[in-house]
Parts: sequence; structure tokens; C-alpha cells
Amino acid sequence: MPGERRERLARVVRTTKTVRGRRYPSYYVKIDIPERIAERVEAYRVLVDEETGRITLEPIPRSRGEES
Repeated sequence: MPGERRERLARVVRTTKTVRGRRYPSYYVKIDIPERIAERVEAYRVLVDEETGRITLEPIPRSRGEES
């Protein structure tokens, strides 16, 4: 259904980044999305409210003639 909203669970994943030989903790959010959405979206713009921890994703549509 167009416009259907479904709640999905997103996991916070802890990893490490190495910069100049030193390891630092790093975190990312992993979200599973349906294939039909992934085919239409090139990327997501991420807006983070550091005060509340709210994360908003804005889709950036894939260019018309572009195939991956």
C-alpha cells in the first residue's frame, strides 16, 4: 500500500576505527529496509538531534537513468 508506515527496529552497533595506528570506538545504526525501497533510494540524509537522540532519515532518490 502506498504511504503505509511500518515500525522497524534499528540496532546500534559498536565497532572500532583505526586512525594513525590507534583504535577508537565508533557506533553506527543498522536498519533493514525492503528491496523495493533500496531500488529507488540512492542514499539517506541523516539528521541527528544530539539532545534527544532522535535520528531522522530523508531519502535521496536514485537518478532516473542510473542502474547499480
